[in-house]
Amino acid sequence: MSQDDLQRLQQLIGAGRFDEARALVQSLDRPEAAQLLALIDQMEQTARQAAASAPAAAGATPLVTLPSEEGDLLSRLEQEAAAEPAETPPQVTLPQASSKPPSGGKPPSGRKPPREEGGRRIHDEGTYQMLWDCQYCDTKKLLGTTHRFCPNCGAAQNPAARYFPAEGEYVAVEDHEYVGADKTCPSCNGLNSAKAEFCTACGAPLSEAAQAQTLGAQVRPEGQTFASSGSRDVVQERFDAEMERVGVRPKAEAGKGGMPRWLIAVIVLGVLVCIGALVSLFWTKDAPATLLAHSWQREVTIEQYGPQPGSAWCDSVPLGAYNLSRRQEVRSYRQIPDGEECETQRIDQGDGTFRQERVCHTVYRDEPVYDDKCYFTINTWSYARSVPASGESVNDAPYWPRVNLSCEGQASIGCERIGSRSETYLLHLRTGDGKDFQCGVSQADWQAAALESHWNVQVGVIDGSPRCDTLQPAG
Repeated sequence: MSQDDLQRLQQLIGAGRFDEARALVQSLDRPEAAQLLALIDQMEQTARQAAASAPAAAGATPLVTLPSEEGDLLSRLEQEAAAEPAETPPQVTLPQASSKPPSGGKPPSGRKPPREEGGRRIHDEGTYQMLWDCQYCDTKKLLGTTHRFCPNCGAAQNPAARYFPAEGEYVAVEDHEYVGADKTCPSCNGLNSAKAEFCTACGAPLSEAAQAQTLGAQVRPEGQTFASSGSRDVVQERFDAEMERVGVRPKAEAGKGGMPRWLIAVIVLGVLVCIGALVSLFWTKDAPATLLAHSWQREVTIEQYGPQPGSAWCDSVPLGAYNLSRRQEVRSYRQIPDGEECETQRIDQGDGTFRQERVCHTVYRDEPVYDDKCYFTINTWSYARSVPASGESVNDAPYWPRVNLSCEGQASIGCERIGSRSETYLLHLRTGDGKDFQCGVSQADWQAAALESHWNVQVGVIDGSPRCDTLQPAG
């Protein structure tokens, strides 16, 4: 690590520009890189918590002062950069930066370096206690792991009553070992650890015990703070759920919350339109029809050989191209790292604690990749004209129109050749209520259909249009 890099790293950390400091460390091929990244994470956590407890004045530039131990570390690295490298690189032992949680309690020790998961970097920000309110004596903000029973009245903790605290009310859990969500005893509803096999209150086996309910994860953007998820009235929640189950909506939800009436009306209207479209498409009825006439049409397209404009990337220009010109154009895009975006999430672990994580992912920008695009002229076959033939009687055998080609069989400028051919055979019918329609059929069916013969066809009940794929001779 050069002295310039170290000096730049100290400046970035001192200015609170931690993302740039990480990017600088990640670009260096040093054995201490992982330890330096962990140190930067700890210092950023300290700075953000300090800012949350004492916000800086508007427009002030946040400064981070390096502790003396960390300054000594960087000084040692500067000395190593100036000295000749030893045969065995010295091992650098980094001090653990102190970090206080937003409120009382100590942070978890030995914070882990960020882990990679699905292209995201997840920074552990600690494990903290959930809160709960006693439903019997109304004691507020009891701790999820410390207070398994209410210290005021002795009532057992109800895991369904747990909620997230607001930032500033966090109580950290020291050296927490997570073994899974708590279990609720099926006999006495007592709360037990996930690794318990028998209820600590009544001794009943916990093989059929249900796991404690957990709250959904909460996420906040960078720079914002979490509010409390709010005290939970478990009795009221159960009552509301039962009222919804039996079809009676609680009065508290009737006038506010939920979906606005105008949005409900729009959704209902959209559903009705979709139903109408489906009915129009699929609701049909049988209709008799009589064959009134036949018609047919055949067409031959003519191609001509001559100069045509073309373009291709210059590394794939076709043979025979001439009058070439080239210019630079965007051929593709490549993604270039362009900083990172982060958000913080807290996850209810179901054992009276929640873990808080800072999740970051690299942001990319599209950078155009230019290449030479060639424009040219090339002699090739292209559509020139078409020659049709038609008839209105089954008695006249359909035929292909006669065509006159210029210099047939040659690939010279102005010469012609036959391209594609197409043919159509129509039956003209009339339904019993006097509506005329026509359907395309195969040549064999067209020739076999006799005038004044009777047919059956499905028609739409709403729009009355025939479904020609259902056309069948009557009987």
